[in-house]
Amino acid sequence: MTAGNWVAIAALFVTVVVTLLVSYQQRKQMRQIEAFRVDPAVGLKPPLHPFVRFSKNYGASIWVLTCGLLFLWPEYYDRFKPVTRETVVNIVIGINSVILGVVLTVGQYFFGKLPGKK
Repeated sequence: MTAGNWVAIAALFVTVVVTLLVSYQQRKQMRQIEAFRVDPAVGLKPPLHPFVRFSKNYGASIWVLTCGLLFLWPEYYDRFKPVTRETVVNIVIGINSVILGVVLTVGQYFFGKLPGKK
């Protein structure tokens, strides 16, 4: 497949995901309006934007992954220079940060859905 095909598939995928997210948010808002009509004590609270919800859930993991990749980036572009202690330390910190970020993301995903957790 050519790069143009991949771009077309990615554009189609993004379009479908955005459409599903928007329809989900609209249904959620309609349910809240109906609940407010039945019992005004519920109140009308607008739903959070999907980006804000994602940032609240996975913000720490994204920061750890980003920092790890920032340690690895210079080593990737300067890979033809001689290996020094600084290079090894940067690679070790970068790889460990990426692993920690993945573990945090997986842990947040599984342990964030425990019963009784809001």
